[in-house]
Amino acid sequence: MALSKKRWTEVSDLPMSVEAVREISRADTLFRVYPRVVPKGASFAQTIGLRVDEYVKSGRLTYETDNDCIEVSAGEFVSLGKGSYLVSALGDADVEIIKAVHAPAEFVPKS
Repeated sequence: MALSKKRWTEVSDLPMSVEAVREISRADTLFRVYPRVVPKGASFAQTIGLRVDEYVKSGRLTYETDNDCIEVSAGEFVSLGKGSYLVSALGDADVEIIKAVHAPAEFVPKS
């Protein structure tokens, strides 16, 4: 699957936040939403077993697979499917992201 990104403004008129991400996500598959800071200059391998949407609040990240590479900047997000990724923070500042982890509906706890 090719990596692709979208602008936050394509999916919401609200400021990007954990609460806004929860609001726009499909409740039947949403498992967890949380903020994270990627330190400037960091580069790490990330293996994903469930679908994860990563929303960049500030800064820039690259996501690389064996076949693809994409840069995601503040105000954009990417949906990552099952697989392995090399994630790198670009620029001279920490990168703020919001992660939304999705699971099959039968595994999502009901409130």
